[in-house]
Amino acid sequence: MPNSKVKSRETRPKLRRRTKRRLTWAGAALAGLIVFLAFYLCAGVCAALVQIFFEPLSTIPTIGASGAIAGVLGAYLISFPRARVLTFVPIFFLPWLVEIPAVIYLVLWFVLQLGSAMLVSAAGTGASMGGIAFWAHVGGFVSGIVLVLLMSPAPAARMRQRGVW
Repeated sequence: MPNSKVKSRETRPKLRRRTKRRLTWAGAALAGLIVFLAFYLCAGVCAALVQIFFEPLSTIPTIGASGAIAGVLGAYLISFPRARVLTFVPIFFLPWLVEIPAVIYLVLWFVLQLGSAMLVSAAGTGASMGGIAFWAHVGGFVSGIVLVLLMSPAPAARMRQRGVW
């Protein structure tokens, strides 16, 4: 019997350390989730405000989360500038998968969204373009870049070292 008491006393600190470690990981995951949720909601609100600013007379309701997703894309561009994205490029009937640098892909996407937004504004109504909130995409993307630079000092320091700004 004395051996069982000694053994249980030896395992208690290990159990406490494991439990504490698991709680720490869970807390970090929860904190990360809360920070991401705050970032996502801020990007969505900024995207909506940009859409309202550029299309104040639009009668089409704005529904969806594409502006917030654009914010995540903007943050991805700043956080992982050397990442590569596996992209499906259809050539006639042949599927072609190619890795494209994320910078090129996201900058091209942003230019397409900005061009589409300017065309919709020039046309005078969003209904002629299918009711897509292009200005929300532009605003979300830019707000994602700004928010990730404000929330994390590391990307800002890297950009200053490279002489980007």
